This record gives sequence, C-alpha cells and structure tokens, in this order.
Amino acid sequence: MEPNTIDTNGSSKSILKEILVTFTVVTALLSILFHAGLVIPWLGRNLGGVAALLFLYAASRQIRHAESDLPDYGISARPFVPALGWGVGSIVVILGLFVALYLAYYSYVCAHGGLLGALGRNCHHFAGVSASIHLPKKFWLLAASELVVVAIPEEIFFRGYVQTRLNQIFTARIRVGNIELGWAVVIQAALFGLGHFLVDFNPLRLAVAIPALAFGVLREASGGVGASALLHASSNLVVGVLDATYFLGPS
Repeated sequence: MEPNTIDTNGSSKSILKEILVTFTVVTALLSILFHAGLVIPWLGRNLGGVAALLFLYAASRQIRHAESDLPDYGISARPFVPALGWGVGSIVVILGLFVALYLAYYSYVCAHGGLLGALGRNCHHFAGVSASIHLPKKFWLLAASELVVVAIPEEIFFRGYVQTRLNQIFTARIRVGNIELGWAVVIQAALFGLGHFLVDFNPLRLAVAIPALAFGVLREASGGVGASALLHASSNLVVGVLDATYFLGPS
C-alpha cells in the first residue's frame, strides 16, 4: 500500500457507507442477473462477462469519484516482475498445500462416509488418489476466462477498490515479516464470501472467504492486484482440474 498517495478527504463513516452501498448494489444486481439467467439462456451463458463489466464499472466509478488514480488502488502493470514473483510463489506454496489437503480430505471422507461430509461432491464418483490427471473441457479457453473474466475484475473490485478504501478507515497494522496487515484484509474477505453467497444462496459459497484472505495478503505484500489475480485464477483452475480428475473422469 501507498497510504500517502491516496485521497482521504472523506470521513471514515462516509467511506464505510460508500463501500457498503456499492457492495450491496453490485451484489443485488448480480443476484437478479443470476436468477434471470436461469430462465433466459443467453443471459445465463454470458453471466460471467456481464458480472466482469459490472465489477469493473463499479470500481472505476468509485475510484474516479474519490478523485484518485488507479495505481493508488493497486491497479497497475507495474511493478510487473515483483508481482509475478509473488504470484508464482504463492501458487506453488498455497496451491501445493491445497492439493495435498484436498486429496487427504476426500480420501478420508469417501473411505469413512462421514465426518464433515463430502462438501458438495458425491463420493460414489470419487476415483481415488491414483487417478490419472484429466483437464476440464476447453482447458485453455477456461484458463483465459478465469483470468480475464473472473479473477481480474473481482480482484480490481474487492482487493483494489474495497480493500484500499477499508485501509483508509482501519489504519491499525500488525507486521508479519515485511508485510503490514490490518482489518481491511479480514473484512474484504468476509464481504467476498458474503457476496458469493448472496448471489445464488448456496452456503458452500461462503467458503471463498478463506482464499480471499490469501488474495488480500498478496495485495498488501505486492502492492497491487496482479499477484492476487494470478493466484485467484490459478486456484479456480486447480479446483477444476482436481474435480475433473477425481470426480468427473475424462473430459
């Protein structure tokens, strides 16, 4: 973060109101569009693109309203190399750990038929940890879509706009190594999970608040949303590959 370069003319109360109103309006519109897409095939097929435009418009509008520049909100191609380093490093460490936990969890749950349940997956379809890797259909198109249509717009909105504005309110920080973290990281993650749940009302969607914590930390560590966008897109892709491999079979 570069707190000295950000416009803080608004009071904490007005900034918080702005964040909550923007979040509520965007989430309500997405929920309406999602449910409309269930009966309007064209909208359902293109909901991701519509959502991306909505996130980008809402974030850019509020940033312009605050008379700030995009780099002040971590939205910049620079510094590219450090952001790439943070992104790749987090992918290796965090997703490596996630894959190990995924396999351990489903191996145990599907073998014992209980504990925490299968979290939305049908254990009758579990292929076992020795299954050969299978990629989802149209993998490279999916990869591009996850980055451009899903990760970048959501990171610009939540880790760029929302987290930056929250940092103007919650100024207390703790230092973890060379990274300074505040309540903004926790609150944006909660909003991220809540926003996903309020779109389709699936309680499992609340779980996205957990990776959102990592996205928020990356935003603070790297100074921009590039690293978190790389981890975000990679996380979605890895889940897709794991599900296609261990639950869906060849595609």
